Amino acid sequence: MKKIVFFILISVSFISCIETLDIELDQDDKKMVLNGIISPDSIITVNLSKSIYSLDGDAFIKFVEDAEVKLYEDGVFIETMQYDTFGNYLSSIKPQLGKKYSVTAQNSQYEMLSATTEIPQTADIKEFYVDIQIDSATETWYDPNTGNSFDTTFYYMSGEGTGTVVFDDLDNENNYYLLCFSIVKPIYVYDNYGNMYIKGYYRQPVWYNMQNQNDNLTYFSFSSLFSGVVFNDVFFDGTEKTLIVNIDTWALFDDYAQDLPQSPLYVHLYSLSEDAYEFISTYTKYQEAISNPFAEPVNIYTNVQNGLGLFAGVYAETDSLEIVNPGVKKK
Repeated sequence: MKKIVFFILISVSFISCIETLDIELDQDDKKMVLNGIISPDSIITVNLSKSIYSLDGDAFIKFVEDAEVKLYEDGVFIETMQYDTFGNYLSSIKPQLGKKYSVTAQNSQYEMLSATTEIPQTADIKEFYVDIQIDSATETWYDPNTGNSFDTTFYYMSGEGTGTVVFDDLDNENNYYLLCFSIVKPIYVYDNYGNMYIKGYYRQPVWYNMQNQNDNLTYFSFSSLFSGVVFNDVFFDGTEKTLIVNIDTWALFDDYAQDLPQSPLYVHLYSLSEDAYEFISTYTKYQEAISNPFAEPVNIYTNVQNGLGLFAGVYAETDSLEIVNPGVKKK
């Protein structure tokens, strides 16, 4: 009985110590956020928004629409970027390999921010192939109109294929990479008569994971935001590198179009600037730490001076592989 009374007294004492405090946070140091990923195949575009506190009731992104945004190439002023929509500011040029690009932005509410990046050299993909196991199943169907039965054999993949990507790393420099796979999928809609047709297409990421055979490879977990894995060349600088991955093959074939050509499987090997690599690495660590109460806090990398966000260069080397649809065959 004494132990029970003692436990009750401790519980009451803890409950009585709980007190709600209203803390006023100084929000005068909110910053402007600049985000822009630049590549030689697109004009330079950046997005400006306002930073948000984690305790703000309104978590919607607020775009900055009245900033003066200037673009520089190798330190020489090029142009004032023009506002478009939803916080986007557009230039009239595409970035070039070997050039450094800087942007500055300011308005009446925020002091000037700045960021600089460059386009990295791309690595050449030498080989790309996928080994896929094809399985089959046969079902017997009965046609009530004719009274006949027939067998239909369905060919399908086992769910996972082994992909191999071979590329040459550039010598005597730090290189950073992002490996992604994708396919192009049709968008199906129905007309007023119930007939299905293709309205358009969209690019869909293909998930994968690294195999253990990738020795001497420093990489982070799969990033759902960027649909791939980032890694560097610290252990294979200037050599030929072979990556072996397990690819999710369920998304490769289109169930609605057995007789139509299927999309090739694309591999994208992005060469990243160091800023892009650091951002994706810390963002991935941050995502992994969210659900872990014992994880140390992770600060997401930014290269924006006097602000937040990321301004980084990437250069993609892309290859494709035709995947034949095993389809459906009637016996």
